[in-house]
Amino acid sequence: MPTAPTFGVKVIALAAVLLAAPSFAAAPSAALAPAVANASDVRPKAYNIGGALALGDNTGFQFQSSTGPVRLDIGTVTNESAVNTSGSVRVGLFVTDGPSATAGTYWTIAWTDLGSLQAGFYFEPVSRTVPYASPPDGVYFLHMGVFEYEPATCLAPNGYCLDDYVSFVNRVQVVGGQIFDAGPPLTPQGVAVEYYHSLFGHYFTTAYVNEVQLLDAGAFPNWRRTGRTFNVWTADNGTLAGVCRFFSTSFAPRSSHFYSPYADECNTVLGNPNWQFEAIAFYVELPDTSGNCAPGRQQLYRLYNDGRSGAPNHRYTTSLAVRFDMVSIGWISEGWGPLGTIACVPV
Repeated sequence: MPTAPTFGVKVIALAAVLLAAPSFAAAPSAALAPAVANASDVRPKAYNIGGALALGDNTGFQFQSSTGPVRLDIGTVTNESAVNTSGSVRVGLFVTDGPSATAGTYWTIAWTDLGSLQAGFYFEPVSRTVPYASPPDGVYFLHMGVFEYEPATCLAPNGYCLDDYVSFVNRVQVVGGQIFDAGPPLTPQGVAVEYYHSLFGHYFTTAYVNEVQLLDAGAFPNWRRTGRTFNVWTADNGTLAGVCRFFSTSFAPRSSHFYSPYADECNTVLGNPNWQFEAIAFYVELPDTSGNCAPGRQQLYRLYNDGRSGAPNHRYTTSLAVRFDMVSIGWISEGWGPLGTIACVPV
């Protein structure tokens, strides 16, 4: 594993080491016959929402045609209880009309029964080809779940309660009983606008429309547009990283904002009394550890002034020219790869 970059904020002694940035594999782009979805195409797993049964890694499926059958692949199904033998265990694909796997109506479209599990035991691996049961026509979100037969406590008509699940990135569309890949949900985008404070020598970027309007109207003296912008996502589609935004007045009269899409770095700053968490400001994709972004994305660079103004300040840009100019005057490049990619944003 390559050495992770460290990101410094002068005066507050921030030195957060990032986890390896995940890469998001493209989900299937053709009809689900014979497309495959596997563990790289799933959203974060829900850990034991309703019981002791847990799905393991390498969860995926493959439709043999648009009307089935369907191969279900799961690395492990474990009974994590220390004392109780489970009810009958069922694993299967199910669809929902909204992104939540646990709210609203769901339809199980392919499943297999595995039997009961003693406490601490597991099934490994599970790979079975089963029939496809079509839901009503529509566009759905797709999940793989492990269900336990608990008729005394379960509200489901068939007595099977959902214990654990993973959600896939791509949606599916059902037309006339046939099922096809519908791609990921469209994610709304916004524009991050950059400003410069001539007295502080500081840069500030915001994607909030109301803040842009106030800044442009002169509500905050000495802040002026630089003419630089970049696109961001304003909501999460299940594959994006939220960018935490912090604010500090601990370096008065100068103030400063700080942005990070990395949970470890955000947690470090959260623990520092000089910085106040404001919000998840927008959403981005994470680069790989070489600083590369997926097609259709552009690299976002972060530059740090090393406290030269008497206060920490960062500049965020998609412009290589700006990046090289800031480095040439002593700003520090922060991020992955030789150019310091902090995130990936829409083109």
